[in-house]
Amino acid sequence: MSIWDDMPEKDLVLIMSMTLSHYPLIEYGIPYTKGKAELMCICHKKDEDIFRSILSTCAFCVINSQWFVAPRAIFPNVVEMYDKTLQMKHIYFGFPLMFRKQLSNANIGGIPTEWLSIIPISETEYQFAINHSVEELGYLLEKHNADYMDLDRKSVIQ
Repeated sequence: MSIWDDMPEKDLVLIMSMTLSHYPLIEYGIPYTKGKAELMCICHKKDEDIFRSILSTCAFCVINSQWFVAPRAIFPNVVEMYDKTLQMKHIYFGFPLMFRKQLSNANIGGIPTEWLSIIPISETEYQFAINHSVEELGYLLEKHNADYMDLDRKSVIQ
């Protein structure tokens, strides 16, 4: 894991997985050969510990439990593992908004590698994704300009 605290905004920290792409992605029990993934998030320095734990847990779910990670995947209950009192409970994976241009077209070991942001979502947002679609949820998160760094933000689903 790499932590970069020399961000343009002094209160922010960038956390990146860095070695997840060394491990195979498994989709429905079969190795996924079209690409690899690395995880990242940007958070306030005061929340660095919990975001580091969340990102690590997501990476270990991929490595040890063979959870498939890709854009619009959701890992349930990951945030809740660390603090049950927060509004955000789950992780949705999306494309990084910051550094998108710098991180696009990554190629690690000759294999296309996608950088994915961990985006905390609430229980109502999770249920919305299940009952409607993860694409619609992604659209609503973007439309409402959800603050991905706020683990206690209000849900975009009312």
